[in-house]
Amino acid sequence: MRVLGIDWGEARVGLAVSDETGTIASPYRVVPNDDELFPTLIRAVAEVGAMEIIIGYPLTLTGQEGPAADIVHEFAVQLQQRVAVPLKFVDERLTTKAAEQAMREAGASAKKIKKTADAAAAAVILQTYLDLRKREKKQAEDS
Repeated sequence: MRVLGIDWGEARVGLAVSDETGTIASPYRVVPNDDELFPTLIRAVAEVGAMEIIIGYPLTLTGQEGPAADIVHEFAVQLQQRVAVPLKFVDERLTTKAAEQAMREAGASAKKIKKTADAAAAAVILQTYLDLRKREKKQAEDS
C-alpha cells in the first residue's frame, strides 16, 4: 500500500511516496503552491496509487497549535473534499531543517537543497509516520 506524504509550504509543497510495502519513504517531487495545487495533488495521488495521505502538521516548538497549523488544517480540509483517500497528520517540527542538514552532509549543493528540500522534508514526515505505524503494529502483535 503506497502512502503519499505532504510538506505544505506557502510557496512550495513537498511530496514523498512510500514503497509498495509502506516501509520506506522517498522524496517524490516539489510542486508550486499555486492555483494548480489541488489538481496537481489529485494527479499525484492517482499516479502513485496512494491509499493514504500523511500531512506534516506544524506545531510550535512547545507542541502547541499556532497560525501555521490553522492554515495546514484548512488545506487538509480542502484536499479531503477533493480526494477519496484518508488523511492523517504527523508532527513536522524541524523536519525541513533535518532534511536540509542530511542533504548538506550528503554533499548536495545549495542549489539542489533549495530545489528539493521540501520533498526531502515530506519524506522525513512520511518516514516518521511509517515507523510509528510499524511500531504500533508490532506492539499489537506482541500483546
